[in-house]
Amino acid sequence: MTARRKERDVATKPTRKRRSPEETRELILDAAEGLFVEKGPDAYSVQDIARAAGVSRPLVLHYFAQYEEIVEAVLRRRNAALASRVLSKLLATEGALDAQTVLRSLLEALATPVHAKLLAWAALSGRAGRLAVVKNAGLSRIIDAVELRVGREASDRNREVPTRALLERALLVASAAVIGFATCRTILLPAFGRTDDEEGSDHFERALREVALSSLFDAPKR
Repeated sequence: MTARRKERDVATKPTRKRRSPEETRELILDAAEGLFVEKGPDAYSVQDIARAAGVSRPLVLHYFAQYEEIVEAVLRRRNAALASRVLSKLLATEGALDAQTVLRSLLEALATPVHAKLLAWAALSGRAGRLAVVKNAGLSRIIDAVELRVGREASDRNREVPTRALLERALLVASAAVIGFATCRTILLPAFGRTDDEEGSDHFERALREVALSSLFDAPKR
């Protein structure tokens, strides 16, 4: 092979992009989350995640010492993104803050099966206390946003202003119901003689809105 041919081969050989540590970490978490969407966090191994990410198993273990750390990191990342999205929606929504808006925010954040499975995994594995949302009372920020909006609108609408304690109880019940429904909807809906489809979801949403939230957000002043 001539020197000119060698130079041409080197010039045309694709160069491999060098990822930063943060990019590699995010690549691994993206791959893990993609797998968890399919079957949940209990169905895979470090090797499965490495294969999905296109990297070696030792590289995955360089960033995460064990499989549980990967699952926990995926959940932490999802919690942070969802909390930011819910807060933005609650604070930016035009018009009055009603039960429908609050419930929709909770459903968008918590009702996806993958998130419900990750939360259940954290609770059942004893790792829930390691999550920032638990250590920092993260959901209190949601209550702050709701309380701010409700107080701001109190003078414009003929309704009673719920206390913070009532808001906390209502959102606690609503959040628990949403997570439970997302986890067990394939059991609950058929057990009540309903199909697991969009109509079944609407039925649950109406029931939760009427039972847990409407009396707080939509009740007229007495």
